[in-house]
Amino acid sequence: LWGLIGLATGLLVGFLAKFLFVKQQNRTMFAKQVATEVFLLIHCAHHDKDFVEHTLWDNLALGVAKLNDL
Repeated sequence: LWGLIGLATGLLVGFLAKFLFVKQQNRTMFAKQVATEVFLLIHCAHHDKDFVEHTLWDNLALGVAKLNDL
């Protein structure tokens, strides 16, 4: 009985550790292997600026700049 409990616990801990490690590793490797740069000019309302900036950072933007109304 204890062998089965140990097996189940080991599988669960191993799966969670691998899942978290691979997820972090893929995110850092993606950021290092960026070969193409894209320039986006987003025209939005003043109250949407923070949302757009947050969305770009969450999607691994290399840089974000805000301009005053033109």
